[in-house]
Amino acid sequence: MMHCPKQAQGVGVAWSMEWSSWWPWACKATLWYVLVLSSCGVWFVNAADSTNAAPQSEIDTARRQLEHLQKALDRLRNERGLSQDYWADAQVFVKGALWALDLEPTIDRAKFGLVQKAIARATERERALSDGRPNWAERRGRSIRGFVSNVDGSTQPYGMIVPRGYDGTRPMRLDIVLHGSSGSRATGIGDLVFMNGYDDGDTGDVRAPDVDYIELFPMGRLGENAYRFEGETDVDEAVEAVCRNYRIDRNRMVLRGSSLGGVGTWQMGLKRPDRYVALGPAAGPIDTIEFSNSPWPHFVRLHPLTPWQKSMLHLVDAIDYVPNGRMVPVVTAMGDKDHYFSSHQLAQRTFDAERVPFVGLVDRGAGHGITSEVMQEQLRLLGEHAAIGREPAPKRIQFVTWTLKYSRCFWVEVLGLATHYERSEIDATLAEDSSVDMVEPKNVTRLALRSPALKEPSATLRIGGRRVSVPGAGRRARTLVIERSAGEWKYRGDMDRVELSGKRPGVQGPIDDAFATKFLCVRGTGTAWNPRVAAWAEANLLRFQLE
Repeated sequence: MMHCPKQAQGVGVAWSMEWSSWWPWACKATLWYVLVLSSCGVWFVNAADSTNAAPQSEIDTARRQLEHLQKALDRLRNERGLSQDYWADAQVFVKGALWALDLEPTIDRAKFGLVQKAIARATERERALSDGRPNWAERRGRSIRGFVSNVDGSTQPYGMIVPRGYDGTRPMRLDIVLHGSSGSRATGIGDLVFMNGYDDGDTGDVRAPDVDYIELFPMGRLGENAYRFEGETDVDEAVEAVCRNYRIDRNRMVLRGSSLGGVGTWQMGLKRPDRYVALGPAAGPIDTIEFSNSPWPHFVRLHPLTPWQKSMLHLVDAIDYVPNGRMVPVVTAMGDKDHYFSSHQLAQRTFDAERVPFVGLVDRGAGHGITSEVMQEQLRLLGEHAAIGREPAPKRIQFVTWTLKYSRCFWVEVLGLATHYERSEIDATLAEDSSVDMVEPKNVTRLALRSPALKEPSATLRIGGRRVSVPGAGRRARTLVIERSAGEWKYRGDMDRVELSGKRPGVQGPIDDAFATKFLCVRGTGTAWNPRVAAWAEANLLRFQLE
């Protein structure tokens, strides 16, 4: 373990992590609470001073302005073929202002100031789009952009910092930076508060850093779901939006974040180790149980847990995916006075037990948040990995998963499990002639091999020491399905021609993917046996639709 001295008092870089109000509760409650409350922050917001409330007449005027802006933007999109990304770049300000007016408990003068700023910014961008010059797309430094979410059709903002030297002539490294908890701001005003932190306007002086990477700051539904479920989807969609609009080197994407963003970095990075060149979690716990035992008097201790609650922790906790640190390097950092420091120690013990390299920076004397000195050291080490780049087709894959939600690692994908939420392991080696030699997989019943595996005519496949016959080996761009049947592994066919049955990625059960994509709600059309239950069901469906 590397130890870094603490800087002078007050020279720290930290984000607040006040997320304890929902995560311990979620784990102590039923399985459904684990699902729902880890997707929705539960906060207690102090009411604003009613004497400082914004006048209703001004709020009404703001609503009329927003209605006019929305119609203008929709005309641009529908009549002039405006790209969805440019439309979202302007519409995020309209949506943020409307959510503030509709969902914020009280609108005082300060909050209304953010609403008015959003209206002004939406107006600027609508006029720029009408004139055919979205100038923010070429801007360097800080800016706000948006995308349309596939989860619910809403526009979601993300922040960006584009360096001075970016010119679009060569692919550039991308750092995905996950922010910490938004605390009491995670209400109606949350979008506007988030955007205000990255919005330097579209004109005027450019304060762009002189670095060799672009920084992306996803909002991730304000992060209060620890970047799980729809938060995870938001991060993925923000990355794709950046890749559509900037030249990004996908083999040099770094995932990092502090506090709640550190939690997100652990869980998103270790579960999907083939997406990033390196991970940099800071001040973020790695599992639920150790976190719940942190020395906060208001924390709810999570014992005893039911067997099904323990099983569900394998879906959400990053600690179970530590072996995947062999596939993506991790540089973590935490202060030794942090209430969550025992999580850092747990991570080190687990990495050591799995014989996975562990680089842990300990900021001596620091609390929750790391000093700028340690942060710079972490960035330096991450930069070394990014400079080398990710190997797009590693010669050896050692991959662990507990669910088909996280099923793929480079050229191997798990398509079936013997028992869900139990540890499943793949250890496969790719030879120079594209032959594959795989140790007998653990808890895996079906898998897929993708290019460059078995692309040469002479390539062979061996699993557990036995050769598996693959007809037509050597045809390129194939994805081969291999399945265990009657104690033997057999070639089933090419993925595009095989009809898979049973649980498989994307169809493994509603818990894993809930809130990560669209819902299909089915209403009863006949006469209910119990009218009161029918009324209750309809009321809940209506609430779900409205929210």
